[in-house]
Amino acid sequence: MVAYATVTMATKCDRVLGWLAVAGVAVIAACGVVLAGCDGAPAQNAAAAKASGTSEAARGGANAARAGHGHSAGAHSAHGAHGAAVKTTGPLKIVATTAQIGDIARNLTQGVSEVTVAVLLGEGVDPHTYKLTRSDAAQLHSGDLVLFSGLHLEGKMGEVISELARSGKRVVEVGAAIPEAQLLVPEGAADQHDPHFWMDPELFTFATGVVSREVLALTAGRDAAGAKVTENARAYNAALRELDEEIRGLMEAIPQTQRVLITSHDAFGYFGRRYGLAVHAVQGISTESEAGLADVSRLITLITAGKVPAVFVESSVSDRTIKSVIEQSAKRGQIVKLGGELFSDAMGKPGTIEGTYIGMMRHNARTISAALGGKNGASEGGSK
Repeated sequence: MVAYATVTMATKCDRVLGWLAVAGVAVIAACGVVLAGCDGAPAQNAAAAKASGTSEAARGGANAARAGHGHSAGAHSAHGAHGAAVKTTGPLKIVATTAQIGDIARNLTQGVSEVTVAVLLGEGVDPHTYKLTRSDAAQLHSGDLVLFSGLHLEGKMGEVISELARSGKRVVEVGAAIPEAQLLVPEGAADQHDPHFWMDPELFTFATGVVSREVLALTAGRDAAGAKVTENARAYNAALRELDEEIRGLMEAIPQTQRVLITSHDAFGYFGRRYGLAVHAVQGISTESEAGLADVSRLITLITAGKVPAVFVESSVSDRTIKSVIEQSAKRGQIVKLGGELFSDAMGKPGTIEGTYIGMMRHNARTISAALGGKNGASEGGSK
């Protein structure tokens, strides 16, 4: 990733909130956040920043730390034409690569009739290996704002995303907002961060902050839209805090010795860190890595020694390796059950509870708690 700032000097704004804003111009901050000009926008941006539920000082420090450092191959943190005119009339379109990022945009634009949100990767789709189709490329080019998760998640989309950024399209890597100190680094991959930050609702609020400011920039000059986005951001972040508390309660209900989460691929590291679970997987953080016999054997030994009661499949990953773990464990005399299906890289079917970020996370927490012996989760397994 190349992080950079483009600034056209004019009259300075009165307030700096961990990001730079200059009157009458669009600014690309070091973390890749495109900010609205100061003509009436600072108040909206300040309100959105307050609504995000995260520390602007912390975000500003993260932005500064990222300047000049790359961590996402072929991706630009943000790009926009210098002094590009803001569309103050007509429809606006946001295109998000992943359902999780798209869900933020949809929640923030509820009740804003002039904004539509399109998501490229749907139910059961693996972003690590997905290749764009012609219709996907057309969607991306049609967007007024393109949001991608980043941190290597959409590995095979990198070149197209780079081309969009170079063309002057407003393109934002949402994951670049996560403070680097809070990103996990997988064992043996010092040059790469774990991209599954949405598994921690607190980290997800950084993404919400980025998207809220982006949408406010997009709708600059449309006062009613800006006010609604700010209101929605505040409500959404309140819902995320409630979700975080609920998940914590469900995980604490699991007996301490059974807080071991075994899944198809290593997508739950942030979840485990936040809620105190030991997380293990057959595959690494990317599903492009192949699981070997040694990986399966390692997990079987872990299950047998720790008497792990359940393992889990993921909706976007083949269940073949997890089923093999169950079968081989049984041969060693340790019966381990299939605890259920979790949503990791992809959310559930659109229109269902699991088709939303909050619904997906609640489903995961209840399913995990029920299968691992949590008293609260046992009667609530899955979503309601």
